[in-house]
Amino acid sequence: MTSPTRNALLISAAFTGAILLATLFTDYLIDHWISEPAVAQRWQTVKTLAVATVGGLTAFLVARHVLRARERMVSAIAADRTRESELGTGVTEYAIYLLDPEGLITSWNLGATRITGWQAAEILGKPFRTLFPQSDVSLREPERILKTAAAEGRFSGDRRLVRRDGETLWANTTITLLRHPDGSIRGYACVSRDVTAQRKAAAALADSERLFRVFFAQAAVGIAQFSPSGRILRVNRCFCDIVGRSEEILRRSRISGITHRENIESDTEMMRRCLEQGLDRYERETRFMRPDGRVVWVTLSMSLVRDNTHRPAYFIAVVADITARKEAEAAVEESRNRLAGIVETTRDAIITTDASLRIVRTNPAAREMFRRRDEEWLGHSLFTLFPPEHRKQIQEFMGSSERTLQLGGIRGITALRAGGEPFPVEGSILRIESGASPFFTAILRDNTERRRYEAAIAESGHRLQVAVEAAHLGFWDLDLDTLKLYVSEELKRLIGLKTRADTLDPRTSLRLIHPEDRSRIDQIREHIFDPEKGSAALELRVRHADGTYRDLSIHGVLLRDDAGNPTRILGTVLEMTPIREAERKVRHLSARILSLQDAERRRIARELHDTTAQNLAALNINLGRLRRALERERSGQIALVDDSVALADMSVQQIRTMSYLLHPPLLEDFGLERAARDYINGFAERSGIPTDLEIRGSVGRLPDEVELALFRVLQESLANVVRHSGCTRAEVRLGRDDDLVYLEVSDNGHGIDPETLKRLREQAPLGVGVSGMTERLAQIGGRLEINSDQNGTTVRATVAVEPDELHTDSPPSTTDALS
Repeated sequence: MTSPTRNALLISAAFTGAILLATLFTDYLIDHWISEPAVAQRWQTVKTLAVATVGGLTAFLVARHVLRARERMVSAIAADRTRESELGTGVTEYAIYLLDPEGLITSWNLGATRITGWQAAEILGKPFRTLFPQSDVSLREPERILKTAAAEGRFSGDRRLVRRDGETLWANTTITLLRHPDGSIRGYACVSRDVTAQRKAAAALADSERLFRVFFAQAAVGIAQFSPSGRILRVNRCFCDIVGRSEEILRRSRISGITHRENIESDTEMMRRCLEQGLDRYERETRFMRPDGRVVWVTLSMSLVRDNTHRPAYFIAVVADITARKEAEAAVEESRNRLAGIVETTRDAIITTDASLRIVRTNPAAREMFRRRDEEWLGHSLFTLFPPEHRKQIQEFMGSSERTLQLGGIRGITALRAGGEPFPVEGSILRIESGASPFFTAILRDNTERRRYEAAIAESGHRLQVAVEAAHLGFWDLDLDTLKLYVSEELKRLIGLKTRADTLDPRTSLRLIHPEDRSRIDQIREHIFDPEKGSAALELRVRHADGTYRDLSIHGVLLRDDAGNPTRILGTVLEMTPIREAERKVRHLSARILSLQDAERRRIARELHDTTAQNLAALNINLGRLRRALERERSGQIALVDDSVALADMSVQQIRTMSYLLHPPLLEDFGLERAARDYINGFAERSGIPTDLEIRGSVGRLPDEVELALFRVLQESLANVVRHSGCTRAEVRLGRDDDLVYLEVSDNGHGIDPETLKRLREQAPLGVGVSGMTERLAQIGGRLEINSDQNGTTVRATVAVEPDELHTDSPPSTTDALS
């Protein structure tokens, strides 16, 4: 409802109310105050006239007010249309156009022409959908927009429009519904603003933001954002890896909390300058501390970001880990210092010259070697240090493109000390390119002592060669890379090779080894390649060219390169055939001597038993008869006779004991078991050391030489128990295991010290006793073992006996405890 109509109705309602109030008041007076009918009739007439008059007046006033209100509305509408036309025509930044209720364009301003390219004459009367792309038209997007505006009174939003040339643009469009005074739809007022540039800027900003987020997250350098107060706001993964902390921990920290304590003050000062002095960016090297205490060197590129009011908003820090570079720089510096130290302390002369070979620098060793002070040769030519015959070589080197000159080759050249004194040197001159012109460095070593040593070595080598030839010692060298075996002339002579070649095939050489000795090659290989040993020595039987086998003592040593890899094996060969033949003759002679010794002992024992012991027994009988005769005469010589009888008894006992020790008669008559038991009884009685004998199984009779050898081992072992062990008890075990007979003698003494035991096991000749036992057993193919510790010593003798050599004619024995 329009405003003028509403006002007229309000006035009419006011007058009507007044008439009703007057009518009610008149009715009240007539009913309560006027009693005469005539008067009441007149008041009724007055009331009717009053009501009619008031009603007419009210209708007139209302009609006049409505007419005037309508005139004002028509004038306002005309003025509004005039203003709309003027506004739409003069505005060029906005497209302002009107649509009728059917969506046809009825007005078009200059802004709409500028934005869309459509002229007013071309577009007026066309439908609203003309401004939309075909994809939106097919979806009935224009109709949906107008429907929304009609339903809600207004529509606003960004939509794509199409220019006359077909180019698409983005426009922010606002559509307002227009109605007639009676409420019917008059049309639509449309205002559109080109926002294509803003949309592109927003898209570019979104792309930039997205790229920044990707770069921030995946950058190969650390990136951190923190507040002006130093509180960390945001970090990327690389930054976390550099400082060794998680993002969660860092966001609760300050930048000073991860900075090395020696860099906190300087870093804080740089941030203060950014905040207070207008510095927006700086770059420096600093150090962070990881939680494990490790120091991390970084390059820190710091930028201060300000807000729209130019106030500091936050810092962006870009961090690159340069720890490896710093360590490399430290290593280079250390290497430079080390090189400087080497140059200053080396015994080699180091002389640096310019491009024209003028001396510019020397080290102390050079000054000492040439016996010159700096002022005596700085600025002088390098040629002054060498005699004329060597200068040509240096001049040719300067004119060439070579980088190194080896002075005089391996033998070196002659240099000149102060005063012209010549002396031998070796070394080289290096060309070092630096900028436009090179410089040269000469490194020289005084060879005076070396020449003296070489002469001494040559003389010593000559003497060694003579000694080797005299000793008939052969040499061999196996290259592990090429598997070439080099052999000396003496080695070829030892095995009868007639070839002139210095190398042999190792596989051919292996075939020369006796078949029974080839299995020992693996043992040699294990010893040589053992890192702790690296050498091996053994004797092998090698076939000579004449078909005979020669005993050769071979020794090999493994050589390795600087990396520890095996490269070659060097060794010597010494012929042992004459020595082994002599040893066989000595063993044969020793066996013969032992046999003769046993025979002589047997003879002496029999002589002592059969002759001397019998004579002493007869003497004892005579002395007894003499004593009885003297008793009858009551002579005072009885005491002398008693003393002589006692001496005779003692002599008889000693001779019998000696005869038994020289050769026990029970050994021949009853065998080793009976003889051992009898001997151990006597030993326990004589020594006072309780001794147990344990016989395991039935030993039976053994060959005479085996029984005799084992009995001598028993004698010598028990003698050593008394002399050396300090024991309180001893044990003897005698037994047989198939075709192996063994004898063990043990004690509970203090044992043998390790060094002495080592020499005993190596069969060193420490005495007649041990060497005699070893030799006796070796003669019959037996073996002697000695084991000892702090709990005592055990001597074990073993002899292999063929089954047909064993006899069981003596009864088996059980374990006896003898003391």
